[in-house]
Amino acid sequence: MTLVPLAQLSLVYNFFMDVTSQLGRRERKKADTRAALLESARRLFETQGFSHTTVQQITESADLSERTFFRYFQSKEDLLLPGLTAFLDSIASEFEDNPTLGDPLLALGDSIETVFLNEITRSGFMPMPLPEPWTDNLAARVAKVYLEWERRLAAIMRQRISRSHPGIEDLDLVAEVVARCGVGAMRATLEVIRGYGVDRMPPPDLCLRLLRRSFEVARSLSALFE
Repeated sequence: MTLVPLAQLSLVYNFFMDVTSQLGRRERKKADTRAALLESARRLFETQGFSHTTVQQITESADLSERTFFRYFQSKEDLLLPGLTAFLDSIASEFEDNPTLGDPLLALGDSIETVFLNEITRSGFMPMPLPEPWTDNLAARVAKVYLEWERRLAAIMRQRISRSHPGIEDLDLVAEVVARCGVGAMRATLEVIRGYGVDRMPPPDLCLRLLRRSFEVARSLSALFE
C-alpha cells in the first residue's frame, strides 16, 4: 500500500476547498444577479406597465447589461411569472398558517392583508395586476398560475372548514365557493385601485381600506358559519 505524504494531501484538500469556495461565490453571484433583474422588472412593471417596459430599462435599473439579462431569461415575459408566483404562494402560506378561528373567509382576508402589508413595507409598492393586452401565450401562462393558486387556496379552505365546522354540508362545494369569493374580493380591490391610474395611485392606507371593504361585502357568506 502506498502512503500519500501529508503535505500532498494538504495541497489536494486546499485545492478542492478553493474550488468549492469559488463555486459557492459564483452561485451566490448568479442568484444575486437574477434577484436584481426580477426586482428591477417588478418595480418597472408596477410603475409604468408591462408593455411599456423594455429589457434595456430593466437592465439599466439593475445596473447590468442586456447581454447579462439574456443569460438568465429569454424575454421580459419570463420575469413576470416568478414574482407573481412568489406573491401568490406567500398568500397561500400565510392563509395556511393563519391561527384565526371561526369565519374562514375572514381568515383569508386577514392573510391577504398581511401579505400586502409586507409587500408595501418591503418595496413601497401596492401589488397590482398589470393592465395590459398581453400576448395569448403570456395570458395563458398567467391564467394557469392563478388557477393553480386558487385550487391550493380551496384545498386549504376545505381543511380549515372541516376543522372549525365539521358538520357543514357540501364541504367541497362550500370550500371552492368561499375560496374563490375571497380571491374575487382581492382581485376586485386591485381592479378598482388600478382604475385610479399610475399617476393617481391612492396611498397604501386607502388601498388597504378598500381591501377590507371588499371582504366586508364578500362576508355575506358568513351566514353559512353562524
